[in-house]
Amino acid sequence: MGLSGPRHACRRVCGHKSSRRCEGKLLELAAVHFGLSKESLETKEGLVFSKAKPRPRMPWFRILGPMRTVTGSGNFEADYTKANFIMTFIEVDVDVDTGKTELVRVVQARMPDRSLILRS
Repeated sequence: MGLSGPRHACRRVCGHKSSRRCEGKLLELAAVHFGLSKESLETKEGLVFSKAKPRPRMPWFRILGPMRTVTGSGNFEADYTKANFIMTFIEVDVDVDTGKTELVRVVQARMPDRSLILRS
């Protein structure tokens, strides 16, 4: 058991920011095809369409073509004022004659902003 950095929050926040940036780039490209502003477009389930008139819809691959992709990135500024405690339990079988070990189970528990208290 021990103190862990804010990695989970980083994945969530950075992932959200980068996916929003990708979506923005995709909608910029789609705006040319639709003759609309990117703000008036929406994307869902691999399709882009007008918010006002959901038909026609255009699949992402038609907007991007076979050789183009969009990427995004996200920056995370750590907040070390909140602790993220993590505990890992590992169960192994050990053959005392041969020394062979076998992993049986790994269980993790996380409690953002709280200490984990174990009672036996």
